[in-house]
Amino acid sequence: MMKKVIVIVGPTSSGKTKLSLEIAKHFRGQIINGDSVQVYKGYNIGSAKIKNHEKYDIPHFLIDIVDPNKQYDVFQFQKDGRKIIEEVENPIIVGGTGLYIQSLLFDYKFYGEKSSHKDLSLSNKELYNEIKLFDDKIIIDENNRRRLIRAYEIIRKGLKPSSLEGDKKTVYDYYGVYLDLDKNELKKRVTERINNQLNEGFIQEVSELKKKYEIKNIIGYREINMYLENKMTYDQMKENIISKTMKLAKRQKTWFKNKMKLYFFDANSKTLARDVIEGIEKWRN
Repeated sequence: MMKKVIVIVGPTSSGKTKLSLEIAKHFRGQIINGDSVQVYKGYNIGSAKIKNHEKYDIPHFLIDIVDPNKQYDVFQFQKDGRKIIEEVENPIIVGGTGLYIQSLLFDYKFYGEKSSHKDLSLSNKELYNEIKLFDDKIIIDENNRRRLIRAYEIIRKGLKPSSLEGDKKTVYDYYGVYLDLDKNELKKRVTERINNQLNEGFIQEVSELKKKYEIKNIIGYREINMYLENKMTYDQMKENIISKTMKLAKRQKTWFKNKMKLYFFDANSKTLARDVIEGIEKWRN
């Protein structure tokens, strides 16, 4: 029998953390981070990482496990995440990084970092040959450079692009929750969160990271880094973070709708936790 796994996804500021704590309390669950930024130490405020005193003694995994100067990809995440899923009693995956979460639930095959790290000055024909060398099942237009580059980058992460195509067998029996918000409400929440993060010391966090490491190309961190380098004003920085976050949320929703079976819940509902718990109990029984 497949192990049962609860999954909570949705855009930033939709209330995933709050809901996950309520679900974990009710089902005596263990929370597994499904956010590609929260794995990094020091990337705290900007990733809305849960603070220790907010965990209420609920076990949390895959948070603060990697130094910012180290590489951590979907291949490693799948390996670490599945180990935890097998070890804990009631796993609850929470986050917004679709490919990371999907890699745990579906039968994706990873092969490590096998491709050559040539730069992308390669011709279309050369890219095509490199891709086919490591994934002979892929069907791709040799003249579509955008798709060739995307496939090449996937290979560099150790994943066969063809394994991302079509429906995949699931490894676990999962109940997927998507927290949905209309655009106006989401923007209101995103703006409020950014203001709170800036008040909490987001700029200082980036400044401290910058002293030791190269700042990662992550929404919020990237814009604040540009502000610190006098490449944009404070207002431009803030507006850019909000705008980029909203665009990401739109892409995330489309991706999750197309790639996973999910139950959509109104993140603004006063009965959200109760409704989700009822849905999970029906599924478990």
